[in-house]
Amino acid sequence: MRSHHKFGPSSLKLRKLSPCIQTTDDQNEHTLRGTQLHEAMESLSSANLSEDDEWAFQDALQQLQDHDLMNCKCEFLFPSFCEQQLELYAGDNVLTYGTADLILQAENELYLVDYKFGKMRVDEPTENLQLRAYAAAALQKYKNYEVCKYIIIQPKQTYKWGHLDKAQIGTVVDEVKNIINECNIYEASGKIRPNVDSCVFCKYFGTCSGPVDLLENVI
Repeated sequence: MRSHHKFGPSSLKLRKLSPCIQTTDDQNEHTLRGTQLHEAMESLSSANLSEDDEWAFQDALQQLQDHDLMNCKCEFLFPSFCEQQLELYAGDNVLTYGTADLILQAENELYLVDYKFGKMRVDEPTENLQLRAYAAAALQKYKNYEVCKYIIIQPKQTYKWGHLDKAQIGTVVDEVKNIINECNIYEASGKIRPNVDSCVFCKYFGTCSGPVDLLENVI
């Protein structure tokens, strides 16, 4: 399996808030649960899930049906690709890469689905940089499509469709480039820019002085 990109799409929002942040791939009970549920969605089988997670699996399947992506027999209505590797290019260079949970190829539109199994609501697709980066990368990969529609499937949550066309790819690429450039500048300088919404996800949270100083300033 390919390693995670240092500036992977899932980390872009946090890095935009705090370009000094250092994310971690360490596993905990929450990430392990998410992995198990993602694997269940990939295989369309809840055989290895706990009873407590069965409801989340069934809710996600129902949402796919409600969005007209799957029929009542749990069969996708369009050719589908699970866990699809996507690379976002800036010219000939790979800017970042990540794995899209589900891609479906309709006749005139490309559909991209991202599963979320945490309890907290995430950004709407139109404001979600991770999904916009995936959508841009998908359009770069599947060049015969002009439009990519993307949605978040999360138990007990409802999201609206996002929409990206080829003319918007450059805007997404520029935004990602700017975030990465700023991160590299902060890393080279050793400076930090703490943020209450991002520091808790940094592997140095608890040892870095940034969050402490931030809280003192707030208080």
